[in-house]
Order: sequence, then C-alpha cells, then structure tokens
Amino acid sequence: MEVLAAFLAFLAVGLAAMGVTVAFQSRRRVPLPMLGPEERGGWTPALREVWAGLASVLFGAGRVAALERKLVWAGRPFGWTGEQMASLQVAAAVGATFLLLPLGYLGLGPGGILFAALGGLMGYMAPQAIVDRRAEQRQRSLARDLTTAIDLIAVGVEAGMPLAEAMRQVALRMPEPLRGELLRTVQEMMASTREQALAAMAERTGLPEVSRLAWILQQGARYGTPVAQTLRQYSADLRRIRGLELQARAASLPVLMLGPMFLFGLLPVMIIVLGPVVIQLAAAFRM
Repeated sequence: MEVLAAFLAFLAVGLAAMGVTVAFQSRRRVPLPMLGPEERGGWTPALREVWAGLASVLFGAGRVAALERKLVWAGRPFGWTGEQMASLQVAAAVGATFLLLPLGYLGLGPGGILFAALGGLMGYMAPQAIVDRRAEQRQRSLARDLTTAIDLIAVGVEAGMPLAEAMRQVALRMPEPLRGELLRTVQEMMASTREQALAAMAERTGLPEVSRLAWILQQGARYGTPVAQTLRQYSADLRRIRGLELQARAASLPVLMLGPMFLFGLLPVMIIVLGPVVIQLAAAFRM
C-alpha cells in the first residue's frame, strides 16, 4: 500500500510540474494587444495544427471553441489557447485526484476515494472558474468605460475629426482594457470596413453594447444620420439602461437581506429566548 501511495504521489507531482511548465512557457509568450489571431499562443503552425486536431478529438470541437471564446473575453491570460486550457483542466483534475487518493485512502479509508473524486472535480472546474471570473471583470471594466469613450468620440467627430482618428485619440486617454481594444479596432478599420472592425471588437469583448453600436452606426450611414448625433443618442441610451439596471439591483436588496437578517438577527434572538425553555424541558423529561 505504501508503494502504491508513493507511486501515485510521484505521478501527481509530475503532472503538476508539467502544468506549471506549460503555464510558465505560456506566460513568457503573452501576445501584444495588436497581434492577430494567427499569432496567438506562440506555437509553430504545424504543432498548433496537430494539437488543435488532437484536442478537438479528445475534448470536442464545441468545448474547445467555447473555451477559446471565454479566453478571448478574458483578454487571453498568459496567451493560452482553448486547446491549452482544456489540457490544463484535465491535468489539474488528474493531478488532484492522484494526489488526494493516497492521502484520503490512508486517512479516511474507502471514503477517501470519494474525497479524491471531489478533489479531481474541483481541479477540473477551478481553471474554468478563474477564466470566467477574469472575463466577467474585464467585461465589467469595458462596459463601465465605454459610455465615457463614446461621449469623447462624439466630441472629436463634432470637431471635424474622422471617426477612426477620434477613436485613436480617445483610446490614448482611456485605461486598459478599453485602450487596447479601441486601438486594435482602429487598426482593423484601416484594413477593413468600420462595421467589420466594430463587429470584431464585439466578438472579442462579448459585450452586446458594442454589437448594438456597430449596428447603429451601420444604420446611421445607410440613412444619412450624422455620426456625432448617433453616438450622442446611443450614449444617452446606455446611461439610461445603466440607471435602470442600478434601480433593479437596488430593488432586489431587501430580498437578498432576508437571509442575513434571519441568520444574524432572528436566529440568535430565538436561541436566547427559547434556549432556557428547551434546557428546562429536557431536564424535566430526564427526571
């Protein structure tokens, strides 16, 4: 039994070391905001093609595509691709299971198998949860600064600047991650149409506000509406929607407070009032 535990522990350490090595190498290859999708991950084209095909077979093309989309929304941390993310999830699950299995079996007996299985499940879900959290934080930051950026772009367009130049000037004064997204969109507008560049930005950020902006600018160009007027109106709509969302969140606070009020308010009072009665009844029944 000790030999089996030592072997499983050695295997878990090896898998963990492999995962750390992959993460460290990916961290050194963080892509710049202006790089295109063909340069992501830093792998050679042949190796990327082979690994993409293998990962699609093992994990499913839909699963890899969903992970790829989440990584793009999160800003592609450490330069990871969907295939690397899926591999990391499997390595974390197997490593956590093999690491906890001997420890759990020696400490809990047969129940340690369930303990190791839960650890493997947590190891599989942890990387996904981290990426989801980073994507949510990044989208929240983009949505917070987008309204101000649209107002400033409208001011630049009203002053006679082209839309691309106004976006570039505003991007230089915006914090990350909106700064990098706007600069990349300006570069794409020079190589393609305005609508295509904004649609690509919406796909990278996952924000419906950017998708609506691309559609509104397209409709404004079709019907001859001035760009500055379109941006002003859309900015006002975004602020109104944001105000309605804040009102909805404020209205839900009383319902969310019921649990803490019961746990930290009503429950202690019940214990203080009914506790002595229960103790006296228990003593009376024992007699």
